[in-house]
Amino acid sequence: MKTSTLILSGLFFIILASMCNATCEDPLIAYHSCLNGCPDAVENPLASAKCDNVCIGQHQKDTDAYYKCQEQERAQKELERKQAEAKLAEAKKLEAERQLQEKLKNTTHVSNVLGSVSITHKDGKVDYRTGKNTVLKDGDTVKTSKGSLAEIQLPDGHTVKLCPNSEFTYQEKAKPKEDLVLGTNEVTYELLLIDGRFHIFCNQYKKKFEVRTSGGAGAIRGTEFIVEYNSTENITKFYLIEGIVDVNDTKNNMYTMKIWETVTLDSTGFKEITSLSQANWDGLVSSIENGTEFTPLPEAQIPLPDNLNPVKQAVGNAVPKKWMTLIIPIAAIILLIILVRTVVRIRRHAKR
Repeated sequence: MKTSTLILSGLFFIILASMCNATCEDPLIAYHSCLNGCPDAVENPLASAKCDNVCIGQHQKDTDAYYKCQEQERAQKELERKQAEAKLAEAKKLEAERQLQEKLKNTTHVSNVLGSVSITHKDGKVDYRTGKNTVLKDGDTVKTSKGSLAEIQLPDGHTVKLCPNSEFTYQEKAKPKEDLVLGTNEVTYELLLIDGRFHIFCNQYKKKFEVRTSGGAGAIRGTEFIVEYNSTENITKFYLIEGIVDVNDTKNNMYTMKIWETVTLDSTGFKEITSLSQANWDGLVSSIENGTEFTPLPEAQIPLPDNLNPVKQAVGNAVPKKWMTLIIPIAAIILLIILVRTVVRIRRHAKR
């Protein structure tokens, strides 16, 4: 509404400026007025001639001033016209930006690009000239080269920064029917990190949002974190400083991360949990922002929970659970038999 008002005001200003009359006074008016005040040429020729000369001299000055005034007036009108056109152009620009943002509001799109960024579409076509406001479709793969960055804006205000030499695929999935009955969003989305690093800022989400790699997945709950995936070694790392991330391995084991923790997974599942220092976090963020290499320093290890510890899982798996349910009642029966036999023996000895 405000933008439309600005456009109308600009048009009105241009029309008004073009209709304005000149403010410079015609020198002939003053000249004739001067001559009318001179003595009669018949009655006093000398005084009349002298007065005429004065009027002519003054007329010459007035004419010069008149031309100068007209020049200034034209310059002022040109300035006002340019200012009005600039206001109108700015209003149109704001309106176009508003319409674009309205169009992009519920989409996943590239909000900023630095360097060379490409998008490979689901049909195999590659767009090497990815620019700002490029909308991502289901199955699009975004890739950054060395020294390049891409900022992705997700629905509901989530922001993802893809660091140099990184690649991910954007995926959309239909909601299950039971969720649709509850009136939630019809589409969920996830980011499959193929290689490299993400820096993710999430608002309190409405749509389900997941980040996946070949080695694990993170379900997001309003947070800031970094995901790193080394495709050569199949190692996934989650670095968390704010909010909560539920990390799952390929065996559906889950760990809820706490702030200032790093979780590492490989092809076998959870590998380790370590503390996350401010220095390592700053180094990771700097490497993403500046396109530089950074390897986090070793951190203090946090013991893996029993359900994620491979050693304790192996010990627990040595006796299958289904046998455990049988062993306890069998042991109880054996103890009962021993007790009965003991009682019988005691009674026999007592009779003797």
